[in-house]
Amino acid sequence: MKIEKGTVTADIMGDQAVIHIRLRSVCDLSEAKRILDDIGDIVYSQDLKVLVINFSRMSRFTSVFITNLIALNKSLRESGMELRFCAMSRQVEEAFRIGGLQKLFRMFRTEEEALSA
Repeated sequence: MKIEKGTVTADIMGDQAVIHIRLRSVCDLSEAKRILDDIGDIVYSQDLKVLVINFSRMSRFTSVFITNLIALNKSLRESGMELRFCAMSRQVEEAFRIGGLQKLFRMFRTEEEALSA
């Protein structure tokens, strides 16, 4: 099942979902909040165990966006869901690694790897 909500598109497959962020960059607080709100609207209306966020379109983001992802991860874990990331550009992956975020988030090269892990 495909769901479109504002800044994101979700592919729901049983108890797993893949979120595609449609924006190429997240430059301010309002964009970061809008993305996370859109993700939340989809995720919390489904019975999911795994949420994969596909970063293939995204090339830049602010630290506020990362802070919001950390909060989302905490909320999802409390709800019994696991958050995974995939398809990061080198720039995005490097930003996560510099910040030590690979310890908080499971990151994969492809959607298939993320879904089957």
